[in-house]
Amino acid sequence: RWMVFLADEFLFGSLGVMLQAGYYVSPKSVLISKPIYSKLGIRYYLPAVGKPATQFYAGIYLKAHAFTAEYIGLGMGARL
Repeated sequence: RWMVFLADEFLFGSLGVMLQAGYYVSPKSVLISKPIYSKLGIRYYLPAVGKPATQFYAGIYLKAHAFTAEYIGLGMGARL
């Protein structure tokens, strides 16, 4: 699936709130009910470690089309 999106993350101390809105530009699929979607996520950043500083995080995300949820996801990662 090809898509274009706008996203931003707002940081409040060690807590991040991610907002994303997107549009599917690929041909219509049976699995996609609406071409516009939104994604909301919350990330918790652990204190930085090492030099250069690496920050690990864990998050939970909700992706939806209008008022219908597509999935809830859990994620972990590192900000280098």
